[in-house]
Amino acid sequence: MDFTLSFYTWILLPIMMKVNAVPFVQHGTTMYNAVMSATQIVSHYKVDIWHPSNPDGYQRAVSIPRAKKFGRFVAADVSPPALLANIRSEDRDKVNYANGQLEIPDDVQLWLVDGQHRAAGLAELVESAAEKYGNLQFPVIIMLGEDVYEEAKQFVIVNSSQKRVRTDLGERFLQKQAKIEGTEKLLQKGIKNIEWVPTAIEIVDSLNTADQGIWHDLIRLPNEPKGTTIVSQKGFSDSLKPLLKEDARYFRRSAAYISPIITRYWEAIKEVYPEPFESPEEFVLQKTTGVVTLHSILPRIVQRIGNESPTKEQFVEILEQIPSINDSSKWPSPDGEYSRMTGQKGFMIIKMELLEELDAIATIAA
Repeated sequence: MDFTLSFYTWILLPIMMKVNAVPFVQHGTTMYNAVMSATQIVSHYKVDIWHPSNPDGYQRAVSIPRAKKFGRFVAADVSPPALLANIRSEDRDKVNYANGQLEIPDDVQLWLVDGQHRAAGLAELVESAAEKYGNLQFPVIIMLGEDVYEEAKQFVIVNSSQKRVRTDLGERFLQKQAKIEGTEKLLQKGIKNIEWVPTAIEIVDSLNTADQGIWHDLIRLPNEPKGTTIVSQKGFSDSLKPLLKEDARYFRRSAAYISPIITRYWEAIKEVYPEPFESPEEFVLQKTTGVVTLHSILPRIVQRIGNESPTKEQFVEILEQIPSINDSSKWPSPDGEYSRMTGQKGFMIIKMELLEELDAIATIAA
């Protein structure tokens, strides 16, 4: 009877992974410097990928070639840098630390904050020859009980200080930071671009999701294939900087206020020069070249109109008097004049030409 009870009690116990670990404390937060085998890492890790259906995610999808490259490297050489992982708050109480070991049930995920390509490379290596590579040991820093926001924060910190963070995902995190911690507080901390980037991302999403809108599904979001998109989130959001940061009329204005202005502006551009909107891929008007240069002159156009929230008709009245706006020799790709003007120097030349034509307009009807 006692044996039967003990047997069934054992059957009901969760299977535990035990890893050697040393605790350390920073600013009152306890973390663990653990040593895990390749097999243990591969069987427990997960990556929180950003996608429109998963807006709390914060990482890009894995690059298979990059992962394979690491797998080939570590098959013959050493890799000392530690991976960074987190066991989230909902699993915090399932984990125990005793006798120099972390005891982690098999149903607990290790959310990988930094090192997903290394882990993916190990997965392929273990799958190909588990008996040879499965016991390779790697250092893993484990945070315990943090939420997805703290993971994303550490992801940005690690990638900003050691290697450049994917900028489109960095923008998404700034947007989340502003909502959670407040813009003013983040400004005091010296967080760069926090005063305008979150608004720019809101505008991007507003334009990209507007049914029947000019920009509907044409702006490429993080982790999305190019598909039918024609400009990246980063290219579009950066183009809004002159409006959102440098123009006092719109600085700290809400996305709900600015998005309709930009929508009417592009509707006016389409009315003045409709051809590019029929085949956007064949012109640079809606690509980075166009959005950067046309948004850069928008503040001057608004100033000329004398109304900070112009109508489509007021925009049309101005734009149809700027010869280069509908010049079919300039915007086509790849042979148009503007398509050959790339980078900041090229964009500046286009901007100067457009502003010169704008300044030559004599009068504007009231």
